[in-house]
Amino acid sequence: AEVPGADETPVEATVTLVRDGTISGASVMTDEDGSFDLYVPPARGYTMSIVPTDGQNLPFMANVNSDFEDATDLGQIALGYGEPVHGTITDEDGRSVSSVRVQLIDPETGTAGGSVLTDDRGRYLLRALPGSYLLVAQGQTGRAIPRVSTSIEVLEGAGGSADLNLGELTVAQVSGQIMNSGKTEALRDVRIRFSSEQLSGSDGTLQIETETDGDGVFSRSLLPGTWTAELIPGFDTVYASSEMTFSVGNEAVDLDLGQLELPSKIEFNSVAIDDTSNGVSGAAVNARELGFDGYIHSTSTGSDGRFSLMLPPHPISLMVDPPGDELAVTNVFVDPTGEPGSVLMTRGQRVEGQITSIGTGVGFALIEIRDMTGLLYATALTDPNGQFQLRMEAL
Repeated sequence: AEVPGADETPVEATVTLVRDGTISGASVMTDEDGSFDLYVPPARGYTMSIVPTDGQNLPFMANVNSDFEDATDLGQIALGYGEPVHGTITDEDGRSVSSVRVQLIDPETGTAGGSVLTDDRGRYLLRALPGSYLLVAQGQTGRAIPRVSTSIEVLEGAGGSADLNLGELTVAQVSGQIMNSGKTEALRDVRIRFSSEQLSGSDGTLQIETETDGDGVFSRSLLPGTWTAELIPGFDTVYASSEMTFSVGNEAVDLDLGQLELPSKIEFNSVAIDDTSNGVSGAAVNARELGFDGYIHSTSTGSDGRFSLMLPPHPISLMVDPPGDELAVTNVFVDPTGEPGSVLMTRGQRVEGQITSIGTGVGFALIEIRDMTGLLYATALTDPNGQFQLRMEAL
């Protein structure tokens, strides 16, 4: 038996402070003597996590509702040795699977501990503090190993044990060629993201990416099941992203998807107007693709409020940000293939206030109002005294 470490030994770890629902937080690696410094806005309700690089010999820690309203010296933090968490990763036939990445996740905070790889007999060993966790096993990048998870309870003095079965791992080679519309040109450097909708021989999920070569050809090993393939060209190309659904048979027979066409971007023209039907000049226009990689295409309105963008032929989230504070930021969903119409910008509701720190106004701070999905509803900068005023759409 080996003692996994020594008392008061410096630990190489990532230390993170974050407040849910805000951009407040910071993350840093410990230095050679295990010390760290973090600078965050004074506030209550931080989640603090310490995740050692060595997950096999050291546990990780996640504390919720930590308050840091003043400069704080936490002194020495002893992680201890935790409790052993072990098990074996196998396939459908009970054969051990090596080099599978295994880690624990704290379900309350989402903090993931350090990961380890299974040995040649499919075994893994982690250490954790007593508590409830999600045990996750998944393949390394590009390997056709599904992501499988289970809940596990780690008990003081007893640790925890869980074996995971990954299911059927027999793969089929899926290949194809990406072409432009009309199939006159093969497209290189197109990224293909394969995401499983349902795997035939496993309860897990899997996502694998690859790219086309100089001849537009791609090939990747996939498990039997139903898949979605997102075809994503580079941002600066004239081509638009596309997706398709296909199935790999239970017999895991190689599948040739043939030549797949990417559509070209189309010109989208519209005009931003106010409630008196006058064009809004100088407004920033951001068109964000829904799904895929969420590419954002940007421009600004002309003196008459008109704007033009080259967009993919599928639904877009359009945000128009006026140049002043007389109109509200406007968000609409548009279909570039339909009638463009106009974008009506309303005066919305006035929101104002002051940002201070220790009684002093904070000048030139960025103010943003977003919903829980990250959609921007209003933005402004504070003046030299920390005062701000903006308008936003009524919700």
